[in-house]
Amino acid sequence: MCGMKVNRKQAIALVLIAVAVAASIGIYLLWLQYQPGVWLEGEVVLTFEDGSTVMLTTPRSELERLMLTALKRQSIITYGGKKLLNVAAKSNVKFIITPADRTLKTQYYAIYWIEIEGTFADGLRSYTSLWGFTDAFVGSYASTEAMNRWNWMLNLGTWGDYAKFYQEKGSGVQIGVLNVGAEYAKAVCDAMSFNTVTKELAERLTAVTSVTTKQNGAVDILADWQMTGPDFYMDLKRFCFSGAALHIGDFSVGAGRWMRMWNRDSYTVRFKEFVAYRYQDITGEWSPWKSKTQTIAAMTMNVQEGYWYILDVNLGGSVTLT
Repeated sequence: MCGMKVNRKQAIALVLIAVAVAASIGIYLLWLQYQPGVWLEGEVVLTFEDGSTVMLTTPRSELERLMLTALKRQSIITYGGKKLLNVAAKSNVKFIITPADRTLKTQYYAIYWIEIEGTFADGLRSYTSLWGFTDAFVGSYASTEAMNRWNWMLNLGTWGDYAKFYQEKGSGVQIGVLNVGAEYAKAVCDAMSFNTVTKELAERLTAVTSVTTKQNGAVDILADWQMTGPDFYMDLKRFCFSGAALHIGDFSVGAGRWMRMWNRDSYTVRFKEFVAYRYQDITGEWSPWKSKTQTIAAMTMNVQEGYWYILDVNLGGSVTLT
């Protein structure tokens, strides 16, 4: 989720792309050292055409992985040869207080997001339900990209839909998917990478997040959604990771960075959580800020051409021409 360094040519190219768009569109179970403990938990459930399901839960020792196949344009995602019909994801922050009959004051900030590793491309992409996707890329490369607050804001018109892929919650002021009490800044990125809250981030969180009271077992939902397999594929492919895009119903157009998702491309999709928090002891002393990053589940998607649904037409009867 950290910002990537770009050289001058890349910066100019991104600016030109943005101008072109403007013209064209007008954690496993977690107990921390200090109380209250925070448990990052979640699950991802895949449902197939025969009614069977596979559940990915918060890993305990190593990441659980799936092999999935996603198809280009008219496309299909399969697991073990079965079509994926539904994807459901849940994630939350759970507060654990010892002793359990106490309540404690706390300040906290949490993020849920999806991270993609695979082949990306820079350029133009459009989509309609009539004609599918049209690409005009200037270059492609291997990269790891994450959905964050900035590209969520730049995917204009689908703020509600893309909340499934990015969400902030905490004791700050909530506006849409954003908990504006904490800026998406280098300090947050460092904490997510190293599970250490920097002095800069601690000062910011202390100043801009409100104090709230939590009971033992209190849960703050970060994500709770489900969508069909085809919708999951299309939403990932329509999401612009940098630059800008306009989405109106089943129409999208934009310029920037995309999951290329061409035939034989492969991607690892990670569902992730981050939390930073501190609490006030009965003595009135505040604990140090603590943080944790957790991967809920990960799956590998392989892209190939194909069809999700098939229509057959039979002509009946006989016709005699004279």
